[in-house]
Amino acid sequence: MSTWISPAKLNLYLAVTGIRESDGFHELDSLVTLLDFGDTLTLTRSTDGGDHFSCNTPELAWDSRNLLYQALERYRSICDYDVPLTLELEKRIPLGAGLGGGSSNASTLLLALNSLNPEPLPVQRLCELSAELGSDCPLFFYRGLLRMRGRGEQIEQINGSLEDQLRNRSVLVFHPGFPVSAAWAYQQLRQGYPSGYTAHETVAQELQHWLCHQRPWYSCARNDLSPVVDHKYVAIPTLRTELRERFGLESFMSGSGSACFAWTDSKSDSIAITECIRECWGPTAWIQLCRIMTD
Repeated sequence: MSTWISPAKLNLYLAVTGIRESDGFHELDSLVTLLDFGDTLTLTRSTDGGDHFSCNTPELAWDSRNLLYQALERYRSICDYDVPLTLELEKRIPLGAGLGGGSSNASTLLLALNSLNPEPLPVQRLCELSAELGSDCPLFFYRGLLRMRGRGEQIEQINGSLEDQLRNRSVLVFHPGFPVSAAWAYQQLRQGYPSGYTAHETVAQELQHWLCHQRPWYSCARNDLSPVVDHKYVAIPTLRTELRERFGLESFMSGSGSACFAWTDSKSDSIAITECIRECWGPTAWIQLCRIMTD
């Protein structure tokens, strides 16, 4: 048996700068970190010669739409490892939340398969393979504060004061209970609503302020998908406004949403904020206190 944690991610900054002419993918520039919270993936060798999949989330069927299925098929297609497996996935990351759950599952499975393979692939090859499955899959081969560019396949580790500042704080992640389609959000942006893409010059200036710690970390926060999502799903900006007015707390959306996050300084703050979130989004709102994953 092999058990792996499949971590969630947060987009601390997300600029969409255009569309790549080479392949039609959106060009991104994002500061991202993984969290010490996520799903659990367990692999065991099957005794009946076939593959099996189980998950506590019934929406995830074992077919070609499932990134785990795609990752398993793709790995086997390029290396000699065809041991029949039983995969058990315990989902904790909400679906359609902008927290990278599906991409994390796929990349984690590649790492798990490679650890079981007597002739493992180089990690760089695994990373390249993951990029074929999803734009942000390569992200999950790294730790700490990361800069993600291109369509998501260009990863750079960021060290310095910003990483130190965020690592020592707690982050409260909260989800309203409904998903947002990333494909829909990017399509809206492609159509130019509400403001289109961000200029490379603007991104360079804002990230310079972030990385050099010239301003409070939240002052240059950006998510180009947030206005699109806010327009349709008004419960999200309504809560962010409430948190700002009641606590002076800035909160942000991760990826294409619908999950949001806010950095907190104490457990008592988190309790009060949690009560506010449940008042606005109802008792079924999903809330998780996390930290940046460093190991």
